[in-house]
Amino acid sequence: MRLSGLGAQVPDVKISASNETKDLLLAAGSEDSSVSQIYHAVAALRGFGLPLSSQEALGTLTAHLSKEETVLA
Repeated sequence: MRLSGLGAQVPDVKISASNETKDLLLAAGSEDSSVSQIYHAVAALRGFGLPLSSQEALGTLTAHLSKEETVLA
């Protein structure tokens, strides 16, 4: 079975995340994380329906990239 079809088979299932999970995902999405870690943390937060503004995610990514450019300069 493909995962893309899973939602069609169990549409009423809701997954909840604890405060600890939320805190871990927010920490994983910090500017000290890799771009991949930030991406996955944002995707997981969105997937769980946890609050994260686009501006906050963009700010974290921008800060990370600025830091990375400084190292390469």
